Amino acid sequence: MSPDQPMPGSEEPLWGKPDVPGPPTDMPPLAARWRRLLARIIDYVMIIGVPSNVVVWIYERTHPALSYMWSALLGVIFWLVYIGYDGYLLTTRGRTFGKQWMKIQVGMLHDGSLPAGWPGWLRAAAYGLPGVLAGAGWALWAINVLPAFVPSALGILWLINVLWLLWDKPYQQALHDKVAKTVVVSAQ
Repeated sequence: MSPDQPMPGSEEPLWGKPDVPGPPTDMPPLAARWRRLLARIIDYVMIIGVPSNVVVWIYERTHPALSYMWSALLGVIFWLVYIGYDGYLLTTRGRTFGKQWMKIQVGMLHDGSLPAGWPGWLRAAAYGLPGVLAGAGWALWAINVLPAFVPSALGILWLINVLWLLWDKPYQQALHDKVAKTVVVSAQ
């Protein structure tokens, strides 16, 4: 029996449902991958990169022996801030500042609407949670509680998440898009 034939005693095919509506026909074009990358870099530098370096610089001046554990915990805090930033702006505006500058936005796959409420927060958490857990893992590694492969594996999971859009068809969704059922489109 082929996957597109109904199962015995059923009218549904094994894979997919032909009566499920697809994305709207008037959906804007998908955002270019390079725009998505630059938007994330802008957001990361603005929310994590610059503030964390300023905090570390100040802390190193007052506490010369900055511990690896403290540094990893600081990373956890900044990733949590990033999840809050991403979640809030996605649920209220459909785009972060980086996405706005790159003229792209996030919408729900089924109708293109704003990912208000749960979907926006779910997307933000699915993107940032591996970073939070990797940071916590490195803090636990620093005090000899976890082996180094655990936070390393979480970092690899985060990388797989963001690279997924390179081979995903037809909507170029990263794993955090798939979890929240969102798509990133051009806003021009």
